[in-house]
Amino acid sequence: EGALRLLSAVLGTLAVGATMWLAREMGEPRAVVPAGVVAALAPLHVYYSQEARSYSLLCLALMLCHWTLWRALLRPRPAAWGAFAASAWLALFTHHFAALALAPALLVAWRQPGFLVACVAAGLPWAAWIGWSWLVNTQIVRGYQWVTALWNAIPPALALPKSFEALVFGPQQGSIPGFFKQFTVLAFPAPLRWAGVAMLALLCATALAPWRDGEDAARRKAWLAAVVIFPLAAL
Repeated sequence: EGALRLLSAVLGTLAVGATMWLAREMGEPRAVVPAGVVAALAPLHVYYSQEARSYSLLCLALMLCHWTLWRALLRPRPAAWGAFAASAWLALFTHHFAALALAPALLVAWRQPGFLVACVAAGLPWAAWIGWSWLVNTQIVRGYQWVTALWNAIPPALALPKSFEALVFGPQQGSIPGFFKQFTVLAFPAPLRWAGVAMLALLCATALAPWRDGEDAARRKAWLAAVVIFPLAAL
């Protein structure tokens, strides 16, 4: 188990580096530091990078998916689409919720034949796995009942804001009922919490504005917003 924990920590660190690299490739140099800070200091990422589970690998695989897709869009060659298909296959078979993070790619790539072929190559085996998991293996279905219980315990209007807060600087006592292990006993001072919320709002506004800097940049920002919002809205 110790070796698996070490491997998970290494994968989590690589995921932070991949996040910074992706910010540089898809954005500009000034995006690297904020992306790296958020990825490196997000309490849930730090916590799950210490567990011998699949989540740090999932984060790394998703960064590879977005990077290989971006490279394929810049230079649409069979090898580039093959790299995207391989990384998408890795992400999907690491955790099937990866599909929620990959779906927004349709905004920027749905006109590319190579993208559709790559999706079929990675998606068909995954769909067969999902069919078996959810229709035959009832234990897996029961394992996700916490999702329903969690959303039912949070007012719908606060579901997305509370999720953003938890993902960026961690949940705390009373913020998300009965979950997230030791985070349920942490209590931030109110001024510190609201300062964090203000910084998060400023970071989001900086990432998405201005919109009048070219069609390509606007599409990338719409893609970014969809990648952040769509998985939570779908759940």
